[in-house]
Amino acid sequence: MEEFLRVIFSIGIGIILGTGLNFAICSSKGLAKQAIFGVGGGSIILVIGNQAAQVVDMKVEYTHVVMLFTALITCALWLNRFISTLRKKCPDLPMDISYLVSTDSKLSQLYDSYIESQKSAASKEVEFKRREENINETQKKLDIKEKALTEQEKIVSSAKTELKEQAKSGFVFELPYKKSIPLSESLLESLPKYFEHVINFLNSTGAQFELITNQIDSGEAIPQEVIINTGLSIIASSIRRDLIQDSSARVMFRAFNGTCFEAIAVDSRSRNEDKVSKIPQSSESMITQVGKYKRSLVKSINPEFDLCINKSSERWSDYITFPFEQYIDGDIPLLTMNISVKNQDKNLTNYLKFLSMIRFELVIDEFLEVVDEAGDLKSYLQQFKVKEVA
Repeated sequence: MEEFLRVIFSIGIGIILGTGLNFAICSSKGLAKQAIFGVGGGSIILVIGNQAAQVVDMKVEYTHVVMLFTALITCALWLNRFISTLRKKCPDLPMDISYLVSTDSKLSQLYDSYIESQKSAASKEVEFKRREENINETQKKLDIKEKALTEQEKIVSSAKTELKEQAKSGFVFELPYKKSIPLSESLLESLPKYFEHVINFLNSTGAQFELITNQIDSGEAIPQEVIINTGLSIIASSIRRDLIQDSSARVMFRAFNGTCFEAIAVDSRSRNEDKVSKIPQSSESMITQVGKYKRSLVKSINPEFDLCINKSSERWSDYITFPFEQYIDGDIPLLTMNISVKNQDKNLTNYLKFLSMIRFELVIDEFLEVVDEAGDLKSYLQQFKVKEVA
């Protein structure tokens, strides 16, 4: 019974030693690994060699042999299991005996490095897919924007062709309200420049709107009023800079607050909305008439609708007021746009007439749709409508 217990004890110790030897092989490197191989291997060779040659009278008990072989078998089994697992998890990782005996690296470290590289590759793939999706989304937006610009250019091109045909037949074009003006030679000669300015305006405004929509789509929280004011201000500044190209001009948007029409976006030298007069709803003014006729009106064509408030109209030699049909409530324009010029140059006056004739408000409608989509312009104007009443 005592001998049996000694054998069991030797097997237990062998299992412990084999497990430790496996850990040392897989998880150690450098001098530690050299020492394990040196001491362990040297001891085994010394015992076996001595027993064979009987150089020293050394008695090796069978329990020691049992312990030794148990340790070797345990180590071999653990190594086989570890390497099999490693092959399954890392199918692309080359494996040979050099990894086991090399003192330059840990076998477990080799596995960790492989897994880390796989995670890094997976992470890069996810990032690549995310960027690809962003690029595709941006391309879709660019395609939509390009389509919108193409439609706008078609409107302008159609009007240009129509004008040339009308000029050949000595045609006069109608302007609201109940006015018609001949297509003069000076106006006809200016048409290429007018259309060039319109195209410049479309390109400039489109590029700025693209930046704004990208910022909104990025998820940044932007207040509704800021979105709307920014969009309208971009349109106003682009008109003054790229369309009218007159630094003394003023471009503004007015909204109906329930009792009068109040400036909500102004682009001028002063850039001061407080200095812009409010137009009473009850007045027989240009702004109330555009809501009634749902077409733009020019002061020099319809002077009867010019309203002098604090003699402000005396500052402007001419101006044009645009309504936007989707923002008209009955006969009340909830949103209008006004372009005013000081310069007495006839070319500027002709330009305002030209903008009325081609219905330039339809071009602006395209950009207002973007503002409405981003900031819900319709609901904003409805809320603004009851502001003064409240």
